[in-house]
Order: sequence, then C-alpha cells, then structure tokens
Amino acid sequence: MSREELSDVFRYAFGSLTANMHTCLPGQILLYDPILKKASVKPLIQKKLTSGAYLTLPVITEVPVHHPSSATTLIHVPLNPGDGCILLFSERSMAEFLTLGGDSTPIDVRRFSLNDAICIPGLNSFASPGIVPDGNFFEIIHGLMSMKVNAAGDLTIKNGASTFTLGVDNSISITNSANASSISINGATGTTTINGNLDVLI
Repeated sequence: MSREELSDVFRYAFGSLTANMHTCLPGQILLYDPILKKASVKPLIQKKLTSGAYLTLPVITEVPVHHPSSATTLIHVPLNPGDGCILLFSERSMAEFLTLGGDSTPIDVRRFSLNDAICIPGLNSFASPGIVPDGNFFEIIHGLMSMKVNAAGDLTIKNGASTFTLGVDNSISITNSANASSISINGATGTTTINGNLDVLI
C-alpha cells in the first residue's frame, strides 16, 4: 500500500469516527422553561454529508441552559423564542447527571452527541447583533431599564423617562425628562437642589 493510499485510509477512518461528533454550534432558542432552566434549541449550521448534500440538524429538546449561579446567588436572563445562543456538547452522556445530579455514571456510551447539548445564551451573528451596548461602560439593559457604570465608578440607572445618577464624589441626581423635574445633591457641600413642584405631606 502506497503512502498516498494509507493516508486516504486514515483520512476516511478519522472522518467516519468524527462524522457524528459535535463540539460547538450556534443555536436559536425556540422554547424556554425558566423553572427548570431548560430549552428547545435549533442548531443553525447544517451538517455536510459525504455525498456533498447538506442536512438540517433536528431541534434539540431538554437542553440545560447555563446562567451564572451558586447555591445562594443567580444572574438570570429572560429568554425568548428567536434568541441566539451557543451550544456546547458534552464528551459523555449527561442523561444520568441531569436526572439525578451529583456524581453520575453514564449508561449510554455516546460521546459528543446532539442529545448532550448545553446552552449558553447570547451568541448572535454580526448580521443581527441584538442590543447594541455603549462600549465604554459596564452595562445591564432590560427593556426600558438600563444600568451603566463607567470606568471611574459613576453609576447611572435609567427607567423610561427617569434617570438616577450616583457619582463617586457622593453626588446624587434624579431627573425626569417627561416633566423636566430634578433633584440633585452636591457630594462636596451636601447642598440639595430641587427643580419642580415640591409637596411636603405631614
């Protein structure tokens, strides 16, 4: 057998071994259960067959969704149909782990299977980047509410027409663009300035 023929044999064998091996794919969330934090996800890249044709991968159900969390803390992102995500595929079956938790022994010998996907929300294409942030801030945006912290540490929270600002110099301001009212406290002097009607109820 020539070197070229041997190379073809190895190439074919390796291709056969990895044909159904999955590592990472972009996906689109179709359904989401916030209680169990699991989703139905559509993989967005087709599989190329040896014939040269392309196969649309099936929707993957019961996919665990990763949100940063611990025993006492959770950062949860509400997910909607059409949201982008990244799918990672476990090297061993996750069925027993997902059912029982803790140390588990996989019964199925499958590896890197579509059935063992993990969803991490937030991956979008450059064509549809989603919400565009201000690149100069640490920022959280949810609907009409946004929270920004700049490099100096100044905090700004907006909710509709209302804006709350807390400066590192201890200054505080609250403004409402709908009626041009505002309250500000000078961090250095403690002087409070009110612009608008003030009702004092006793």
